[in-house]
Amino acid sequence: MCRERRPGVLSRLRQWAPLAVALWLGALMAPVPALARVSGALPLSHPAWHNPWARDPAVAGPDPGRWAEVTALYLGGDLQGAARALEEMLAAGFDEAAVRRSLAAVYKDLGEYGRAAAEYQRLLELEPDDPELLVDLGFALLGAGDPEAAAARFGDARAQGAGEPLASFGLGLARYVVGRLEEAAAALEEAVRRDERLAAAHDLLGRIRFEQGDYAAAAAALERAVRLDSSFTPSYYLLAKSYEALGDLRRAWTQYDRSRRVLPGRPEVAADVARFLEHHGSLIAAWEEERAAARRRAQHRRVEPLDVPPGTPAVRVGLLEGAEGVTFSAGAPFRLEPAAGGAADGGAGAGGELSAGVWEVRLEEGHVVLEGPEGELLRLQGSVRLTPVDPAATMILYDLEVDRGYFWATREDLQVRGSLELLVRERGITVVNVLDIESYLLAVVPSEMYPSMPLEALKAQAIAARTYVLRALGRYASRGFDVLGSVASTAYRGVAREQASTTRAVLETRGQVLTYQGRLANAVYTSSAGGYTASAAEAWGGGEPFLKAVPEWGPQEGGPEFPLAPAALERWLKGIPDVYSSRPREAVLSTFRWVRLVEADEIARRLGRPVGEIHAIVPGPRGLGGYVRSVTVVGSQGRHEVRGDAIRSALGGLKSNAFKVEPVRGPDGRTRAFLFFGAGFGHGVGMSQFGAAGMAEEGWRAEEILAHYYPGTEIRPGYNR
Repeated sequence: MCRERRPGVLSRLRQWAPLAVALWLGALMAPVPALARVSGALPLSHPAWHNPWARDPAVAGPDPGRWAEVTALYLGGDLQGAARALEEMLAAGFDEAAVRRSLAAVYKDLGEYGRAAAEYQRLLELEPDDPELLVDLGFALLGAGDPEAAAARFGDARAQGAGEPLASFGLGLARYVVGRLEEAAAALEEAVRRDERLAAAHDLLGRIRFEQGDYAAAAAALERAVRLDSSFTPSYYLLAKSYEALGDLRRAWTQYDRSRRVLPGRPEVAADVARFLEHHGSLIAAWEEERAAARRRAQHRRVEPLDVPPGTPAVRVGLLEGAEGVTFSAGAPFRLEPAAGGAADGGAGAGGELSAGVWEVRLEEGHVVLEGPEGELLRLQGSVRLTPVDPAATMILYDLEVDRGYFWATREDLQVRGSLELLVRERGITVVNVLDIESYLLAVVPSEMYPSMPLEALKAQAIAARTYVLRALGRYASRGFDVLGSVASTAYRGVAREQASTTRAVLETRGQVLTYQGRLANAVYTSSAGGYTASAAEAWGGGEPFLKAVPEWGPQEGGPEFPLAPAALERWLKGIPDVYSSRPREAVLSTFRWVRLVEADEIARRLGRPVGEIHAIVPGPRGLGGYVRSVTVVGSQGRHEVRGDAIRSALGGLKSNAFKVEPVRGPDGRTRAFLFFGAGFGHGVGMSQFGAAGMAEEGWRAEEILAHYYPGTEIRPGYNR
């Protein structure tokens, strides 16, 4: 089979391709609606991704080992040591431009933006034919608190036709921090004309228009930002306020309702939601009644029951906890049985069959009360299980809140196979969906990956998910279930997500699991690794040996040799390399590479402890692919270190820990925001789902994909329990 890397479209670009070109090539290509597809990826052979000494002996200098020393210090988090070593190399005969590029990258991580700007200025003297350095210099000056000088450099870059759309975006930022809003808006409009996929530019433009009172323009820009990148959570709140100002109350409520789910604990959001409810409660009640009426008209989907052999493991999926009441619909008459030791005590139909239709459930003095569509009223003691008599019928759980606190949080009606259990707990009702593992996977695989992805990638996902869930059985036993129905365990969006392609992937791999040394492997996976996965040790401080960092390209492709020196790693994280994760037709720019502007006040709020005014975010040790293992937030009242998975949340809800961060400061020196240039989506450990799709498109089989991302594992049948 053919596994040749696709020819790079930018092979004629000169050495050290500029950041803006590498990141935003393909700007003139029309994007797919609501998706900013990855295009214009640089071939892996391009020098931008390689260590400077790897190919040119003149760059290596008198002692090539010094470069390896610098790289080890940098990735180990000793930024001061790396800076000192690079400074010494300047006087020791090493290639000056190569050293200064890495020195500028290290100075920025240290928060020494004045020194970084000086390095870029010197680089412009050394390489005057590289106008893209003007963009680097502009962002360094913006970090140093000189927005006027930054604006001049961004303007110079634009005049030379370099660095777009980041030159225009940087100019917009520089004008914004000094209050020149209309000039800022004009620059941002130019940025999105250059490449309308730049969600950060749409977002800032929307904020500016909101401040100017142009709520229609604000709503249009903010809507485009969140369609391109739904992780821009503060935008939902501004959208709500914009629509309310425009008098579009229904849209306003939709966004307020979403804001309180994705931004829990924000007092201003809670206050505005309460105010809106107080003033427009009757309207909201009418809209909810419309939802209820539509619900009654909704059709249950009939499913094809799986013929699973005896002994097939069952999965208990926790869908809801602490509920005072629940509404569900049965697609067929159902049996009411005791569950988890509970016993039904009275009420018509207890222990028998109950009618199909919409049922209301509430908890009264420790009893489960069910009120049916035909006036049935049952008062039951203990926990109960509801099982359709017809195995092809489904149950629908209404108004289920999904993934609260994540940027994709929503409210939905979840239609499921199998049984529902209503467990009586001290805090309320816990709702559990009970079904066999293969039926469960029919909904999991299309919830985790696009059904349009190649079959072999979907099969790899089915095997990984089956293995992951089997290891998780009993994990939440004290709470009455095995796994959560959210990304905290495995995404599970029910029957509505089932598709023929993903069902085929599950059935063709039925019972197959991934093992390591004869035991179930910890088959964790991530959405996009961004080109190089993270090891479990890097992400969590430990883990199985097969969960190591691996490149997302084949050995025949001549990719860069990791670890990368500071400048090469920065370009890797900010550019678009041609790797497995960037190749699938479903790959989107906001998943593979992203830009996010987060206000300093937002980060201070998320830290949950006083650090005062934030001056800098200093990254600590990094993994091979650039994933940060810790960061130190430096404020006027102290320092606070954040580690591991908590980093993404603390810094504003970032998509991954693989990022470079630069501050945005006003002329008063105050840090207004932080600009993140990031790679990938998720923790980065194990199989990259977009990477698996890219491999499958090139002809790799499921077992080969799994062997790549989990080296040393093997596939075995029979659930291996």
